Amino acid sequence: MGQMITLTRDAWREVDPADPSTAVAHADGMPPGLELLPDGLWQTAPDGKTHRIGSWLVIEALFKEAVGQGWGKVVVITDPDGTRHRLTFLDGEIATNWSKVLSTLLNAGYQLGEAPDAGKRLQRVLQAWRPQARRSRIGRIGVHLTPQPCFVLPTGQVIGAEGLVADAAATSAAADMQPAGRIEDWREQIGALCSGNPLMIMAVSLAFFGPVLGLVDPDMGGGFHLGGSSSRGKSTIAEVAASVWGGPRLRRSWNATANGLEALAVAHSGTLLILDEIGEAAPKVIGRAIYALSNGAGKGRMTSEAGLRAGESWALAFLSTGELGVARKLAEAGVDIMAGQAVRLIEVAADGRRFGAFDTLHGARDGAAFADLIKAQRLRFHGTAGPAFVEAAFADVEATRAQIGTLAQNGMVRMRKGLGVEPDGQMLRVLKRCAHVAAAGELATRHGLTGWAAGEAENALVEVFEDWLAARDDGSTLAATLHLQKLRSWLRDHDSEIAELPVVSVSRTKGWKDKERIYLSPEAWVEIHGPSHASVSRVLEGAGVLETGDGRNIAARAPRAIPGRPRVYRLRRACVEGVASPDGTHME
Repeated sequence: MGQMITLTRDAWREVDPADPSTAVAHADGMPPGLELLPDGLWQTAPDGKTHRIGSWLVIEALFKEAVGQGWGKVVVITDPDGTRHRLTFLDGEIATNWSKVLSTLLNAGYQLGEAPDAGKRLQRVLQAWRPQARRSRIGRIGVHLTPQPCFVLPTGQVIGAEGLVADAAATSAAADMQPAGRIEDWREQIGALCSGNPLMIMAVSLAFFGPVLGLVDPDMGGGFHLGGSSSRGKSTIAEVAASVWGGPRLRRSWNATANGLEALAVAHSGTLLILDEIGEAAPKVIGRAIYALSNGAGKGRMTSEAGLRAGESWALAFLSTGELGVARKLAEAGVDIMAGQAVRLIEVAADGRRFGAFDTLHGARDGAAFADLIKAQRLRFHGTAGPAFVEAAFADVEATRAQIGTLAQNGMVRMRKGLGVEPDGQMLRVLKRCAHVAAAGELATRHGLTGWAAGEAENALVEVFEDWLAARDDGSTLAATLHLQKLRSWLRDHDSEIAELPVVSVSRTKGWKDKERIYLSPEAWVEIHGPSHASVSRVLEGAGVLETGDGRNIAARAPRAIPGRPRVYRLRRACVEGVASPDGTHME
């Protein structure tokens, strides 16, 4: 068998924890008769015979649960590739549920010895080994405020606090959150490509918002839903957001049980949960899930399928995709969307922009080529930006809170100023989340992680907020008032491009007007109202401002004075200019 190495307490203190041929510092308290060789842990029996218990293993410390009751052991092993794994087991689990403990060790790469009773011997070792070192154990990844502010990375590393260890079982669902490449690679090859693309910037900023959500206001949890027919655009934006935290398989499916979605929320707490294809989910599950995912607490059902523990909680940012909007999906089951659901999962149109879901292609020939470029880069570089942001943010938690607060306040002031009216409760909630997501993106930019210019994240979220307002039709006059303000501003800036009839300008014409009406080209209408132009049309039609065409056509035929009589958006001039409303009273 070769020369044995008997490890005393003094010997433990001199070794390198990264080298499996030696022991881990501070792992004293080893029971008598244990010996370690490069090929594993050995035990000498009272009769003098030696038995190989298994591969390299050390009890690094005892731990106490940071919240609740329970003591246990911090176990360090190496797998066949020499990779070190830190696992935690409660003493009660070791004593009464040994088969589960052993299964966890084996799945992590531990190798038992050849003796039939090797498993039992290992159990007795774990029970008897009592080092002096002490830790506190915290559960799940993400932000923890007690016993002190810290963040548990998907790897189990704890940022921002000493003397804490993560519950490895709680981080196992984040196996796809592994890094590839350097943060510099991600910033230059992915982050920089988001510049000029508001929806991409919004999604990435949302990924950065996850870690600070628990610091500033856990009750601000919620997400954004990318809807529309541009499947590639939605997919690409989701992939870019996922790349902040991990690899290609990080995107999850809406097609899950309520238990399953809550377990995913725990596994992604403090990072970003991406749920694809809302159309595949049961409407009743969606309705409940929007509240649960946003509010940060499930029913705590205990099932082996979901892996959810009683009393679990989370602070979560999430991104949803699907051809259908949330309201339409719920309507399939005859359910009207509740106001609380609409503000917790903010709908954003992911088509109708200049190139589908994109505004800038960075040299790519078209939207499809740009999407292919993003996908190729995302496979090579991922999982570095999120941890780098956590390292920077949790280096000084109070400074981070202050910076997020200031940046968010600036964004809220700007968004409220653009409204021109006092926002209602729902608008204020959406405005607040957009401003805080923008603040996270701006803070990541300050830390040199994004490749964006200062102010780009705020600009993007201001645009997202305005698009949400444009698409909002709550039956009030507020939406029509906001759209009219935007329309009037555009008409003032482009007055020289609106020809007065009967004289028809043949160059640079975006519209026409006569004494009664204004006629805008479809291109001008999209330029004014962006991806939500169809929703705006319905609101302004309902307000009596827009006169629709024949049949199902929103656009009407132009008057005969305009050559070719193209389809145009026909507006009542008195309403647009604020002279009168449909009932003859002043519009404002």
